Amino acid sequence: MFSHRANGQTMPLTSLIKEWTQSPGAPATIIVGVDGPAGAGKSSFCAALKAMHSTITIVHMDDFFVPLALRNAPSGEFGRQVDWRRVLEQVLVPLIEGTPGRYQRFDWESAGLGAWYDVPTGGIVLLDGVYSTREEVSPLLTHRVWVSVPPGLGLKRGIDRDGKESRDWWMSDWLEDENRYLLTGCAEGFADVVIDGTRGQEHYERGEFVRKR
Repeated sequence: MFSHRANGQTMPLTSLIKEWTQSPGAPATIIVGVDGPAGAGKSSFCAALKAMHSTITIVHMDDFFVPLALRNAPSGEFGRQVDWRRVLEQVLVPLIEGTPGRYQRFDWESAGLGAWYDVPTGGIVLLDGVYSTREEVSPLLTHRVWVSVPPGLGLKRGIDRDGKESRDWWMSDWLEDENRYLLTGCAEGFADVVIDGTRGQEHYERGEFVRKR
């Protein structure tokens, strides 16, 4: 039984898949950006959806990470840690044009580009990660999802996941840019769906999610 709560409505994950695939004029390849602060549970949400639908492909924004030594984006641009231009050129534009996407994943061990990964046309493609619905990317998306969590919870989850030794990296290299992005309010404000990720994993394991909008 799915219920109403003060902070949103608890709904089956399958309702989102149905909403996307059965909406009038749905394209052959449905591209959904799943955005939100680091540690919000975006990847868990995407994995739960994929487990329910055989034609879902997940593309992780982490695969487009750019290490500090290789960054050449303008200094004033936020999100320089993620090469969104490569996301457009190698994944989104080809899919929109009806051809498969193909890109090299960032290899965290070598700090360089690694194996190639193919993104098929058709079905649903979930673009998972911070900056996935940024202004330059958003026009090529079919739908936009924002996973929200209370301030500080995402950071705690990230450090718990990556280890205490990662705290300096989080504080010095990631959070300043992410906070600038969040303060613009653009991504969450223009999302089609806003999800409460506070207890996301608990809900996803039951095949549900809390929809705030």
